[in-house]
Amino acid sequence: MKIFLTVDSFKSIMVYAFSKLTWIPLINKLLNIETKGLEKLSNKENYLFAMTHRGGLDFILALAKIVPKTNKKLFTIVHNHYYYAAWPISICYDFLKLSTNKTRKKYNDHLLTVIDKLKQGENVLIFPEGGYTHQKKKVLARGYTGVIRLAIKSKKKIIPIGLTGSDDVYKFPIGSKNPFKFNCKRKITMNFGDPFSVEKYFNLNLNKFNKKNKEILRRVTDDLMMQLSKLTNFKYRPDIVVTKSLFDFVRKV
Repeated sequence: MKIFLTVDSFKSIMVYAFSKLTWIPLINKLLNIETKGLEKLSNKENYLFAMTHRGGLDFILALAKIVPKTNKKLFTIVHNHYYYAAWPISICYDFLKLSTNKTRKKYNDHLLTVIDKLKQGENVLIFPEGGYTHQKKKVLARGYTGVIRLAIKSKKKIIPIGLTGSDDVYKFPIGSKNPFKFNCKRKITMNFGDPFSVEKYFNLNLNKFNKKNKEILRRVTDDLMMQLSKLTNFKYRPDIVVTKSLFDFVRKV
C-alpha cells in the first residue's frame, strides 16, 4: 500500500509535533494559567472559538491549551498588520489573514475561507470584540455579528472563552515601554463555557440584510457576549466599539 504525504499534511504533522514538544509545555510551565471547562471539548468535533481579547499573548495562550486537547489545527484570524509582524513565529500556528483595506468581494472571500476551514473539520479562533484597545478597562466591548454569521454558515457550535489576566502578564504592545517584560507570577484564567448553539437559525437567509435579520443577529450576538461577560466577570458595554475590527469585512449592525 502506497502512502502519499502532501506538503500540507507533512507541515501539519511537523508543526504540531514540534510545538507540543517545545513551546507549548514551556508556556504552560512558565505561566500561571488556570483553565476551567476545558474538559467540555471533544477531539471528535470541531468548533468556532470566540474568546475575549486582552493582549498580545492571547493567540499563544489559546493554542497552548486548545491544540493539545483537541489534537486539531487551530486557525486564528488576524489583521494583515499583525500577520506580517508575526510571520517569524508563524511556524507555531496557522493564520487566516484579513485586510480591512480590500473590497467587499475580498472580505466575502475571507469569510468563505473561514467557513471552509470549519466545514473541513478545523478549529477556528476569533475575537468577537475585534480588538483589545479597551484592555485597560475591565469591560467587554460591543460584539460584532460576524461570529454568529460564521456559526450559521458553517453550522458549527461556538465555544465561548472568557480570558482574563493576560494583559497583566504581558502588556506589550499597549501599556508597556519594554516589549520583553513579563510578569509570569500573575494568574491568567481561561474559562471555557458551554457550547453556544445557533442551530435554530441555520435556515436564516443571511443574503437578505433586512431589519428582521439585523435584529436577530444583534440579539444573538449580545446573548453570546453576555455569556462571555459571565465567564470573565467583566461588564458588557455595547456602547464601546473597537473601530478597527477584524470583522469590518462583514456588515455591522
